[in-house]
Amino acid sequence: MPSNTIKILNGHTIGPTTLGAVEKRYFDPRNRADLLEYKYFVTKGRWKNSTCPFRLQWPYLSIPNMLHEMVAKHYVTKELK
Repeated sequence: MPSNTIKILNGHTIGPTTLGAVEKRYFDPRNRADLLEYKYFVTKGRWKNSTCPFRLQWPYLSIPNMLHEMVAKHYVTKELK
């Protein structure tokens, strides 16, 4: 059993996601759900579930800057073909 899980009654375990840690995913500017999450962040200044659902990718230093650039690049290259 991994060291970050807790064993409880009847052999069940509680892992980090059960305890509130959000599983991070890679941002995809073609994915509508990702774009809606991004839009919520841009308009409200916070994440829907109080924590960012995206992984930081190289070479970016911050997630907001990464998202802004990825969305801009996607739409400029898609719309200007």
